[in-house]
This record gives sequence, structure tokens and C-alpha cells, in this order.
Amino acid sequence: MDLLVEELGLKVTANRYVLVERVPGGQGARSYFGRDLFTGCQVFVKFLLFPRSDSERARFQHEVFALEMLNRFPSPPVPKLLGSGSLFNGDVLYAVTQRLDGVLLSTWLDTQWAHARLDERLEILHRVSSALTGAPYFEHRDFHPGNIMLLPAKPDWHSRIPEHQCVILDWGQAYNPLTAQFEDSPEFAITLYHRVPKEIAGSFYSLPPDVFAPSRSAYHPGKHDAWSFGLLLYKVLTGKDALHFDGIGDYVQALKSGQLEQTLARCTATLLELPTSDKLVLAGLFSRLTRIDPAERAGAGLAARILWDIRIETLTPSNHAEAQRYLDNPHDFRPTGGWQHSDWPDFD
Repeated sequence: MDLLVEELGLKVTANRYVLVERVPGGQGARSYFGRDLFTGCQVFVKFLLFPRSDSERARFQHEVFALEMLNRFPSPPVPKLLGSGSLFNGDVLYAVTQRLDGVLLSTWLDTQWAHARLDERLEILHRVSSALTGAPYFEHRDFHPGNIMLLPAKPDWHSRIPEHQCVILDWGQAYNPLTAQFEDSPEFAITLYHRVPKEIAGSFYSLPPDVFAPSRSAYHPGKHDAWSFGLLLYKVLTGKDALHFDGIGDYVQALKSGQLEQTLARCTATLLELPTSDKLVLAGLFSRLTRIDPAERAGAGLAARILWDIRIETLTPSNHAEAQRYLDNPHDFRPTGGWQHSDWPDFD
């Protein structure tokens, strides 16, 4: 147990949550597995102790806000928020969520990927993309396999609201710029609105190139996570990382020299060699998700729609031209004979 946490009397937080085991990692926060004395359930407790800046405090407050909002949606893509609050006149903030029983995608990649068939890999991507698009208005901004948990239950894709059985963890870097657009917007939303576009934060591997633009003052909703999902798509399908950089300097140099664009083009060519009739669509999806310019990049929601059409509708474009027409506008595309499950009834 952390000595500072013990000294502060936090081993039993809010007279309810008993801390049992320190969870390694975290940027500026301390996390623990614990137990709810009222229910006996296992919990996850996250602390921010003595915030070093207004932005650090604002990030924690926004994370709690994001969990509150996203838990209201059907099939929420986040852990259930059980409680939150502040102690010691606001010098300590805490949030408590359910402890989930699942497998991190990073662990699945290390231990199960090699034995998984292509259709199983596609279902993993479908689950993850469905969870990601189940968080409307919020961008995670630290989206990588270590923050994605696959739950043990199998999804029922034909239920009224399909249960993707996937949860996205650690919303500490997340943001929704809409929260700062109203007269009664909370102070933490205003603080982050002016800082988030100017910061380089989150997993280095999943950072999109636009975070290195000379002027980072604009928001491109959905495009940060879209880039990250594009890299994840390549990783899950091929077992390899799309990009390899030793540091930020190498990344920026590759971006300026055009090497990054060339590398992504080679990745697209690799996907075109997949042993599946879906390769035209999968390669095209990767290419659209990893456009250098965020204004030209497809949103993350495109991936969930396309993976539905590939897996559930068994869509297989017959040629390159048809694949491009579909990718340009999947929502208005209608295959010969119509969709099996996605057609809406006609109303006069």
C-alpha cells in the first residue's frame, strides 16, 4: 500500500471502499483495486492527490464527467461509475468504478492472436469499433490495446441494441469540446478547451500526425481516435505494428519527409494481400482512417458500420470500383438485392 495514501487515511475511502492492491501505471494519478463494504463487490479506485495544476485537476474532473455521461447510453463503452468526490478541501479527488472481469486487448494480442482465425480477428475489431462509436461526442485521445478490455460474454449482434461486450478504460485524456460551448459550462471544461489542442499527450504510438502541426488550435472531432483505430486495425489483422519510431523526433522527421505517408501506403498494400474477399474494403478503410490531414480522414464511426456490413451483412464488393463506391458512402450504399438486416422500411 502506498505510504502517502495510508498517511491520508484513504485505505477506506468514503467510509465504504477498502483499498486492497495498488495498480501500476497512471499519469499523475494513483489507482487501486478494492472492495465495496456495502455490496461486497470488487471495485477500482482512482485518486488524484494534490493536483499540481489547474489543468491536471480539470482532466480528472472531466474524466468523472465523461463516465457519468457515457453511462447513460445504451450498452455503455465505459466501466460503471459507482462514486466520486473530493476530500481535504479539494486536495484529493477520487473516482470509483466497477472492477471488470475481462482480458485486455494487449494481452489478447500477445497470447491469442496467433491462434485466432481471420473471422475472429474481425469480430474483435467489430467489438472495439462498436464500443468506440458508443461514446458519442467524446474523444478518448489515448486509444490503444492496453486501454481496451474484452469482456467474457459473447456479443449478440442481432439484439435490438447489440452488446459489443467491450469496455474502453482510462478516460483521463478524453475530451468533448461541446462541454465548453454553453453559458453554464463547468470551469474544468473551459480550462481544457484552451489547452487540449496544444498538448501532446497519451500513448506515443497512437498519436495522430496532426498533434505535431505548427498551429494546434482546431478540434477535429472523432479524427484523433480514428487514426488510433486505423493503427489498431492493422495490428489486429496482421499482428504487426504499422509504424516504428524510436521517439517523437523520428516521428516528426518521417512526417516532414513524406516517409510516414509512404509507410502507410505500404501497409495498405499489405492488407490487399490478406487471404479474404474483404481485403479491398479493409485496405480502403485503413487508408481512410490514416489520412495525414485530419480534414480528409474518415471518422471512427465509419469502421463500425463497415465491420457490420462485412461480418453481419457479408458484403463483398465484386471489384475495386464497387469497393470505392461503397467506401465513399457506406450509409447510402445498397447492394444488389438489398441488405439482409439493415434495410429500413419504406414509409409514404
